[in-house]
Amino acid sequence: MNGDSVAMDEVLTNSRQDLRRYAEFHCVVNDVEDAVQESLILVSRRLGDLRKQEAFASWLFRIVKRECNRLRRGWRLLVVCWTGSASPGNRNPPSSLENSIEICASVGVPLA
Repeated sequence: MNGDSVAMDEVLTNSRQDLRRYAEFHCVVNDVEDAVQESLILVSRRLGDLRKQEAFASWLFRIVKRECNRLRRGWRLLVVCWTGSASPGNRNPPSSLENSIEICASVGVPLA
C-alpha cells in the first residue's frame, strides 16, 4: 500500500502543472488553484473508479473541467441572489459573503 501512495503522489505531482494550464483555460481566474486542488483530492479518493488505465489523462482533465464549472455555478448563484434581491436604486454589492448568503436566504434560494 505504501508504494501505491508514493506512486500516486508522484503521478499527481507531475500532473499538477498540466492541470493548472488546463484550468486556466476553463476556469475563472480566481478559481484556477481551487479547481486544481479539489480535482487532485477527488482523484486521489476516487482512483479506484477508473475503469481503464489508458483513460487516466482524459478522466483527470474532465474532473478539472467539472470542478471549474461547479465553481462558476457557485459564483453565478451569488450574483443571481444579489441582483435578484437588489432594489432598483441600490446597485451596491453585498459587503461580505455572509451578507450574500443572507440575501440568498431572504429570496428563498437554497445554498446547499
